[in-house]
Amino acid sequence: MPVGYETIDYNNLELSIKRSQDVHSAFQYEDLLTDGIDAHFISRVYKIGVGTLLDLTSKYWKLISYTGYEGYFILPKDYTVVTAYSRRAFMYPNVYASTALSDIRIVGNESRIEFYMGIENGVNVMNGRAAFMSLSSGELYVVVGPMYGYATMLIDVAKPMDFSTAKHSYRIIHSKNATFFMIDNRIRAIALQCYEGTPVKVNENVLPYSIVLISQMPSTLKAYLQLSAAARTAIATEDLYVPLSPTWFRVSDGKDIIPLQLSLYLANSDTRLAGYSISSGSATSHPFPLWGYTNKTLLFMSNQAGTLDIQVYTLSRNWRSYDTVSVSANTLVKYRFQDTFPLARVVFTPSSYPATINEAEIDLS
Repeated sequence: MPVGYETIDYNNLELSIKRSQDVHSAFQYEDLLTDGIDAHFISRVYKIGVGTLLDLTSKYWKLISYTGYEGYFILPKDYTVVTAYSRRAFMYPNVYASTALSDIRIVGNESRIEFYMGIENGVNVMNGRAAFMSLSSGELYVVVGPMYGYATMLIDVAKPMDFSTAKHSYRIIHSKNATFFMIDNRIRAIALQCYEGTPVKVNENVLPYSIVLISQMPSTLKAYLQLSAAARTAIATEDLYVPLSPTWFRVSDGKDIIPLQLSLYLANSDTRLAGYSISSGSATSHPFPLWGYTNKTLLFMSNQAGTLDIQVYTLSRNWRSYDTVSVSANTLVKYRFQDTFPLARVVFTPSSYPATINEAEIDLS
């Protein structure tokens, strides 16, 4: 019999199943106060010299202040992995965490420390994972996709300057067509579920957001946290704490489609095209998503006439001209995409300079 598992008592199987279920459609602070963390989460851990165990999440994820609502998630010095999985699988889950990513450091003979917060259906990715991953080296990644179609994408450029000392909000919005990763209410990575095989990183570690194309993910996934010490073989010098309180963690059901009114940005820049002045040449937008949306309307206006080249991203991993639109000065262009593509971008070339772009957005529903 594997370590950590017990013989099933079939006489009490119904009671065991009821105890293991979480019927709530959301996890919130009041649920923690009413039921305790173990009613909503279970833990899989790996202890040195023992192996894999199922355990109570309350041993590792603690609320230590009912006034300041502070708490932590802990990796004991004699463990290599500690996880917490929600008992319930959420439909198109939305996960929110407010934390500083401090004290993620090497404290033993491990090669690195990894901290994950996001969604996953059980160990080893398998049918899908979407999570922020913070490393002891200080780098921030998003990890997303199913096994063998799984992307690890650096988004360090979007990391807050004081990420290790101040709380910031980290949010994952999973939907039918896309998974959005947000930091402090800004989209910083987009994974589009449109591809087969090895994921395609279209833009990595750039502003305003990184983009990856992945294969399909399930609609229901469980919220999860994980602290792991890669290649640790001996007891470390101390326990490791991440200051994420269960008070500041939320998960709930979401929507199959996420409507967006998304500003267009200068390519690989946090500069919005609306208000941007062009003194010579052209302005190319950062790619924007189209995949999975029924209604896709581009709005564009400039104080100078010009030409708007609309480009789409193809399987050859090239940008191809899809259409060309004439822009009249101070006149709003309303362009509706009739076809479906994963991504598009626009290139605006004014007829005279300087030219200022007044409006540039994509409306998706």
